[in-house]
This record gives sequence, structure tokens and C-alpha cells, in this order.
Amino acid sequence: MLRDIKLFKDDVVTVYIICSSEETRTMFISRLNDEYTDLDVPQTPIGLAKNGIDFVRLHPGAQREAPAMFKYQGKYYMITSGATGWDPNAARYWMADEIFGEWKNMGDPCVNENDIPHPANLTFRTQSTNVIPVD
Repeated sequence: MLRDIKLFKDDVVTVYIICSSEETRTMFISRLNDEYTDLDVPQTPIGLAKNGIDFVRLHPGAQREAPAMFKYQGKYYMITSGATGWDPNAARYWMADEIFGEWKNMGDPCVNENDIPHPANLTFRTQSTNVIPVD
């Protein structure tokens, strides 16, 4: 199962696919082949792909979706939304030194303002999709 699929192109030409899987309980990042048509992992025999080398399995059991990944000052970041159906929920963001490395949970990136109709701690009643760089 693949849900909320996103692509991320690193500084060079490497492209990664990021998706929510396992009934939206786990996020995966996998490297794509040079043609961007398939995963860049051993295809036969099945089971040779290694976590941390060919892909990374993130946040097991966290029920996250809507990944938005970007790189800033040499570090990788991913913002995700909780999987609560149509109900608003808090975002979370993770940081890593390497895409297939250890991802550290940094908490909620939104600043809460209780006096607004759609509080930031519920991501303004929306989900992450993309991160747009601003000069």
C-alpha cells in the first residue's frame, strides 16, 4: 500500500519517493532508479533491499501522512500530518543528517495562537503538501 506519495530530488540527480504505508502507520523513503521508473533496489531475489541502505522505514506506528520533504543548510527535514481522516490534527517535523539516516522527531512546527478561528496547532485545518523556498 502506498498513500500520499511525494518525490524529492536531492542536490544532485538522486530522486527519492516518500510515501505513507502499512495502513498509514509508517513512512518510507526509497531511492528511484536513474530513469525514475522503479525503485533502485535489488529486484531478485525478493527481500534483498536493506533498511538504511536501499530505503528507510520511518516512524512505525505513528500514523503519519502528507509528507513534505526539503533540505536546508545541509540537513533534511520532513513535515507530516497525522492520519485522522478529515479531522484537523497537529503537524510534526523530523530532521536528519542523511536521508537514510536517523530521523529525529522535532515536534510541532506550528506556533499556536488560541485566539484565531483555525489554530496553528491544528495546521490551520489543512495538511502539508510542499515546502516552497523563500528568499
